[in-house]
Amino acid sequence: MDVQRMQQEFQIRQFANQDVLLAVSTGVDSMVLLDLLISSVTDIQRIAVAHVNHGLRPESEKEACFINAYCKEHQLDFFQANWTPTSSNIEANARQFRYDFFKKIMNEQGYKVLLTAHHRDDQLETMLMKAIRDGQLTALKGIVASQPFANGQLVRPLLPYDKQTLYDYAKRRELTYFEDETNQDSLYFRNRMRQQVVPLLKKEHPQVTEHFQQIAKQVEDNEALLEEVLWEQEKGMFKKTTTGWSLDLSLFQKRSPLVKKYLLEKAAQIVRSTGTVALSQKQINQTLTLLDEHKSQWLLNIAHGWVIRRAYQTLVLEKKPEQQERQAVTLMEGTQLYLSDHQWIGLFQSPVEESLLPPKVQTWSTMSVAFSDELALPLSVRKRQDGDRIALTPELTKRLSRWLIDQKIPQTQREDAWFVLDSTKKGLVFFPFLHSYLSIAKETDKIRYVLLYKCQK
Repeated sequence: MDVQRMQQEFQIRQFANQDVLLAVSTGVDSMVLLDLLISSVTDIQRIAVAHVNHGLRPESEKEACFINAYCKEHQLDFFQANWTPTSSNIEANARQFRYDFFKKIMNEQGYKVLLTAHHRDDQLETMLMKAIRDGQLTALKGIVASQPFANGQLVRPLLPYDKQTLYDYAKRRELTYFEDETNQDSLYFRNRMRQQVVPLLKKEHPQVTEHFQQIAKQVEDNEALLEEVLWEQEKGMFKKTTTGWSLDLSLFQKRSPLVKKYLLEKAAQIVRSTGTVALSQKQINQTLTLLDEHKSQWLLNIAHGWVIRRAYQTLVLEKKPEQQERQAVTLMEGTQLYLSDHQWIGLFQSPVEESLLPPKVQTWSTMSVAFSDELALPLSVRKRQDGDRIALTPELTKRLSRWLIDQKIPQTQREDAWFVLDSTKKGLVFFPFLHSYLSIAKETDKIRYVLLYKCQK
């Protein structure tokens, strides 16, 4: 491809009439992009260059000085940041630093387009790496040509061209650029792909980069089609919650196996994009298998404290709260205390003066249970234990675990409940669910004690 044709193609890019920020490393890719930009596109509002000095090589300072001088000569705004190398995850941390820097400039200076110099060889390397690492079909979407970023768009206009085309362009235009010696270091996965795998593929078929670019576009188009005709119709069954995400299984379980698999994978992709937790394909498959077993409740550990939990007709992805061991607490007449940051309990003589309660809990939901003067004090309040029973009538005593199963109470609500016993170890109340026959009706004149439970919903 000749220089004139590349310049002509550049004149119709979607970043015309925009304020453009260009990421420049001083390598051949970004210097070609910069030259194409200033020599071909005449209707750009503003052009600026952003450069990160990674400090990994002695030549880094020389390269920073070069691009700074280049921008002064061509009257381009120039922004530079210096990165302090980390001891581990150098590639990932450096990339995060770069894009945070680019985002900061765009937000502060009002640039609407960020251009990076990714090309067709980068696309091939990325697709191979992601496919090997993730085992996901979405990995074959590779590097997209354009996507939302900061307050505008991230655009990669060199994706149609392979690396050799860029070298040829730079030679004909007599461009100055710098080769990064760390690109030859086999310590990095990408470098091994670039040096050992990609050359073999190109030798096998010279058009391999073009073919992988076509595959990437086909996968991107197919994904967009599925999103339009399927995800947009079904995404209402997924909800963002205060602790994570939930899925309405009453709707989900009516779908075909293939549709369910797609919906879970799409939901996992969206969750992953938020940076909270990443679900592997194995975990997605495990979830589908567990759902097919029709168990009403189960829990699957994911990573970093995150779990997928089924609670009857709801599937929840959330971070599991840290378990707080709590010893039994004692309640005497007049005692009031917080059981947690959203639960409170108190034992009072009847009637209860609400104005004497903590202001924080006065608006919380209330459950009150009345007792006569035969109540055996002190009371104890603790979490449910194996074998706990409660007398529903003088003749009927029921195991709490059985009652919870019969009522289909979700596991998280079970763990949040509190069991109140009198001094003889008789179960009185299981807050907030039920109380024993030992309590008395509120309309009688025998009430002496009122046990108040308040919770913030």
